[in-house]
Formats: sequence, structure tokens, C-alpha cells
Amino acid sequence: MSSNQCVEECPEFYYAETDDNTCLACASTCASCEGTGSSDCLSCFDGYFHEFPPVGACVTECMTGLYGNSLTGICELCWEDCGECVETIVDGVSSAECNICSGDLLLDEDNNCVAYCAVGTYAVSEPSAACIDCEYPCEECTSEFVCTLCLEDAGFLLDGSCIDPCSDGYYADEETRTCEACHGECVTCYGPENSQCDSCEIGARYLEEYYCVESCDPGYYANDVYATCTACNAACLTCDEATSSGCTECKSGYYS
Repeated sequence: MSSNQCVEECPEFYYAETDDNTCLACASTCASCEGTGSSDCLSCFDGYFHEFPPVGACVTECMTGLYGNSLTGICELCWEDCGECVETIVDGVSSAECNICSGDLLLDEDNNCVAYCAVGTYAVSEPSAACIDCEYPCEECTSEFVCTLCLEDAGFLLDGSCIDPCSDGYYADEETRTCEACHGECVTCYGPENSQCDSCEIGARYLEEYYCVESCDPGYYANDVYATCTACNAACLTCDEATSSGCTECKSGYYS
């Protein structure tokens, strides 16, 4: 104190230094103290939080791993596994809500710290490790743009995308909701077997009874426009078009 008065108790914002029986001023952030340092506070002014009471610093923001309890004015510990947290007040009770997890843990949509993301979410590392909801058309995913399962109304999975219909060379598997590869002989198909072709490569093979063949059976002719084997007229044994005038050989009982 600047005066030379002798008092029984030091005034507000001072503490009693017993070594030389003097009243010394607290740090400017302390409402009361037991020393002159900024970490010697016993209580804090409004708008400050008390770190590590009963003796600690008075701060406007608590250090990492702590959050400011606005009801008590104390810096409280974040809960286990949480690296950084903020205050949330529910029904008049202050508690911690995690916003960054510690170690390799991920923050899920419920603000819990988890080792793995739940189905329907995917892991990101920036701006902090967290689990993010998959977006339409994904039901499950590994990133924002890579689906591993499509929503029922979003088509069929092919190479991480949801499409409908499936691309040429693939058919829609309704059970797995994926586009699966056709047999190598088919351009389009409705299943994986070589007997389940819907179309063939034009100029190379012809579609006959859902097979892709190099040449058509007797009773059919090769339609090069559509890459199909088209049935001859009923009077023809062999033909080069579907009309009766297109016969190249007649069936028994018919004459050319």
C-alpha cells in the first residue's frame, strides 16, 4: 500500500504478505489473491474464468482441454477422450460439448468421440477429425463423392457412383443394388451368363435367343443393322431376309 497506515486486514484487491507484514496489490485480473502473480488469484472478476482453483489464473478463455462454466465462473475439464470442448447449458446445468477429439478419435454427429464412423457416415481429417453424414444418393460411403451403397430410389452402384440404368456391359442386380458385369460376349444383358444377352457387338456377333453368336442357325438370317438373328419366313429353310421372297432355300413342300 502507498500509505503508511497499519491495518488489521488488507483492503480489497490486496493480499497480506506475512514475511514483511505488508499489503501488496493483486494482479489486475484477480478479484482476490494470495500473491502478486497472475496465477495467484483466489477469485475472479465477472467475465473471467478461474483456472485450477482454489489458486490459479483468471482468464477470458480457458486453455485447451478446459471449458468455461458460465454458472460457476470456473474452467472445467473436458470429458475423457475430448481434446477441445465448449459449454452447453441444458435445463440450467452447464456441461461440456466436445468439438475436437483427442488422439486418433473421430467426432461423430452426436458429439461423441469414436474410433470408427457409423454406417451412413464417413471420416474426414480437416478441419478436424470427424464423422460426416453421407449425402444423397449414398446410403453408405467412404467420402463425399464415393458411395459404397445407394439409396433405394437412387439407382445402382457402379465404381462409387449411383446410376440408373446401368452402363452398357452391366446389368442391375436388384438384391445388391449394384451394376454387375455382363458376360464378355454381351454388350448389354439382364444377367451374368452368356445366355442372358440383350444385345451384341455390331459387326462381330448376332443376338439369337439371348446368345451372341458368330453365325445364325438355319431358319434365321443375320441382320447387320441390329446385330440380331431374325427369323426367316415360315416357308424358308434358309434366307437373307424375313419375307417369303428372301428365301435362299425352301422348306420341304415349298418351291422357289
